[in-house]
Order: sequence, then C-alpha cells, then structure tokens
Amino acid sequence: MLKRTFKTAAELQISAETYAAALQVLDQMERGLIEYREIDDTSYRLRNFMNFGPEFLRPFTFNMVEWMTDIPHCGTVCCIGGAIEMVMGYCMSGWDEDQMYPLFFVGSDGGRRAIKHKLTSITVAQAAAALRNFLTDGQPHWREVLK
Repeated sequence: MLKRTFKTAAELQISAETYAAALQVLDQMERGLIEYREIDDTSYRLRNFMNFGPEFLRPFTFNMVEWMTDIPHCGTVCCIGGAIEMVMGYCMSGWDEDQMYPLFFVGSDGGRRAIKHKLTSITVAQAAAALRNFLTDGQPHWREVLK
C-alpha cells in the first residue's frame, strides 16, 4: 500500500467528518473491500434522505454513475460521494460537496475541458486513485487516472 501523505481536512476545506469518511472509503477501496457493481435499475434513488436509518447502513458496492441507489436484492450501490455518505451515515454538507465537486463529477476536472469517459466503466481502482489524488493535493486528476 502507498504511503499516506495527505493534506489535512482544513487544507482541503472540508469537515473533519467528511475527511475521516473519505480516508475510510479509500482504505476499503484499496484493500478490495468495496466491489464494482453493474447497474441496470436506477429507480430506487436514496439521495434525498437527510438521515439514513439503520436499514441503509449495510455493505455497499461501487459504480460511479450513481450517487446512491438502492437496488432490491442487490443492496446499495454508490459512487465516491455516496460511499463517503454511507460511511458517515448521513449526507455531507453542501460546502463539503462543493469542495469535492471535481472528485465526484468526473467531467469537471478542475474546471478544465470536459472529460469524455463513460462513468459506468470507472473501476474501483481508478476511483481510489482519484480519491488518493484529491486527499494528496486537492484535485482528483481524472485525466491522468483514466488514461
């Protein structure tokens, strides 16, 4: 595993809770504890829940195309932001979401030209690399990650 030389929550301008959850998600991704899941039914969106009940705090899988989707008989599927919220057990603040926008929305890499990439093809390893980049210097560097 790579040495962790990350900026602090204050340097990234995000809350300590979001920062701790992001570190936990990265650890789980890098240890293979979060698996990729193909999505074919996105009719069970959970994003508007402000507080998650215990029924939502269960193992989840990854797909960058959905923030957080509950699929019957399959479980909850999350992108990076949704995974962070699942670990926290509640929605992150609008401020934290804004600060982390380039990480969560691949086509917005630092305000540069849009990145053309199919979100469903982003692997857990690629998402972990982008999250590691964000924690290291405040930018996900999606262009380099997706090459």
